[in-house]
Amino acid sequence: MKQNNDFYIWLHEQANLLRSKEFTQLDIEEIAQQLDDVAASEKRDLRTQFRELLFHLLKLQFVTDMDERIKCRTNIQDARENVQDILDASPSILQGEEDPIISQSYNYARNTVAFIIDRPVQELPDRCPWALKDLLNHTFFPN
Repeated sequence: MKQNNDFYIWLHEQANLLRSKEFTQLDIEEIAQQLDDVAASEKRDLRTQFRELLFHLLKLQFVTDMDERIKCRTNIQDARENVQDILDASPSILQGEEDPIISQSYNYARNTVAFIIDRPVQELPDRCPWALKDLLNHTFFPN
């Protein structure tokens, strides 16, 4: 943003320059940086939604209160929808990174659930016990 500190205005200026094919006027480095930032943001959003999904799937295995179980199931479905929305918009986002994203998200969920249910984290599975197809399957719920 060489001349303007207003990001919103800068975006519109750059879009107009692209549309009018005034390529020499474009802020190429900043555009590239902004595109990288958007891609990183999408990945963070996906990781956040997997965290939510895995947290509630794991928690569901330990809660017995019916109201809590219903809340978990509702939150599972919401997170699944959010994950699917991201995957639909960016099908290649998991390419080569499915395992790290799910494993990082699962570790977060595992630690949080252990804390909430007041059990040692070692009592919960070390690795995510579910395949991606199960995580995205709207009819799948653990036990």
